[in-house]
Amino acid sequence: MRPLLTLLLLCLTALPLRAETAFDVTLMTEGQTVRWRAENGNTAVTYLGPEGGLYRFAFTRDGSKGDPAKVAVWSNRRGEAVRAEVGGLTVRYKPSDCTLTVGRCTYTEALSDGARRKMVHLASVANDVWTYRLYHTAEAAENLIEEGTFTVDAAAVILDRTYRIREGGVWRDAWSKRR
Repeated sequence: MRPLLTLLLLCLTALPLRAETAFDVTLMTEGQTVRWRAENGNTAVTYLGPEGGLYRFAFTRDGSKGDPAKVAVWSNRRGEAVRAEVGGLTVRYKPSDCTLTVGRCTYTEALSDGARRKMVHLASVANDVWTYRLYHTAEAAENLIEEGTFTVDAAAVILDRTYRIREGGVWRDAWSKRR
């Protein structure tokens, strides 16, 4: 589930860049769908509009290269994920998922089954290319669970992404490219 949520969040999140670049999910029109080709199947995110002070998105992945998936995500206006629902599980990100925050950012993943994880996210930007590392609990080599690069548009939608993710102690290379 973690790889799916990470992909989804990178597709939707935005950063509170100090004065560099402003992101705004409302640049998308309600019902607008963005599609990607990826190593694990074709994916799409549809912007459903504002809901309860947040902005709702529907994420789907077809079964062309693995298990299909459907996820609902709520973000703030800058595109930072605050909540996601997949299957019967809800994940809350406190204060948000930090996915596109420049520098060091920590957050907590709180799952509806009671599980909690502290996460440390490090990101930098050079020539519009983002580089990131994601750690579980603390910044240490043994805690690194994901790293990669990506580009993003003004509506906080990922254009392309190359990354590697550790699943069950094994590193797997992955990618996605916007159609």
